[in-house]
Amino acid sequence: MGLVKAVHGWVEVPASRYHKQARATERTWGVTGYQITAQGRDARNTEASRRGEGPRPMGAAPVVDVKPIPTLTAGTRVGSLTTGRLGTVNEAAGGTVTLPGHANFGRAYVDVNWDSADEDKGLHRRSRPFVDELDVVGPAPDVAPTQCIHGNTPRPNVTGDPIEACRSARGVKDFGVFNDEGCIYVYGCAVDVANEAVKECAESDYITWSKLCTEHEEQPAGTCEKCHADEDDDPDA
Repeated sequence: MGLVKAVHGWVEVPASRYHKQARATERTWGVTGYQITAQGRDARNTEASRRGEGPRPMGAAPVVDVKPIPTLTAGTRVGSLTTGRLGTVNEAAGGTVTLPGHANFGRAYVDVNWDSADEDKGLHRRSRPFVDELDVVGPAPDVAPTQCIHGNTPRPNVTGDPIEACRSARGVKDFGVFNDEGCIYVYGCAVDVANEAVKECAESDYITWSKLCTEHEEQPAGTCEKCHADEDDDPDA
């Protein structure tokens, strides 16, 4: 007798292809599952005793032996051993595959912003590769990050601190570019918006970018005209 045994019972299977009714099924006697045998339980408890865990009661969750996540702090420069691409570990939480029986059980992963490449067309700049598929090419620098959480790099002549602003991004339309007539561009990434503002400077004398007001669309936060108008109309303000 082996460590597990088949459990038999009645099962529904697709009917013969000659059956006239579409998607018909028929009952047949077959394997419905598998069950651990007494020999299997003894082997499991022997292994548990060898590991110092003691016998595990039937139905108890298995002990998950997970390797600790290697120390790859945010800002660490890494290279992919599978694609050759370079990137930077970001601040998103890494983890370990803890599902017993999974093909990648015990493997650790981190979140990486990949350097831009001509062929990526702005896509595929962030992923969660397994740590054992990465090569550390540089320690986490003691300087400010050069990319935002979306993997975008500010132009050298942008104003403000769009990388820090990206940390507070809420959704799709958090930031906007403004000229003397109003809002002309909105997006969820402050770096993208700040870069767009630099490009628009060539066409207009007044260009700025800002986080958007949470109450009124296409209005700058802090200097929203509609918010100030509401305050002026409120006698109790």
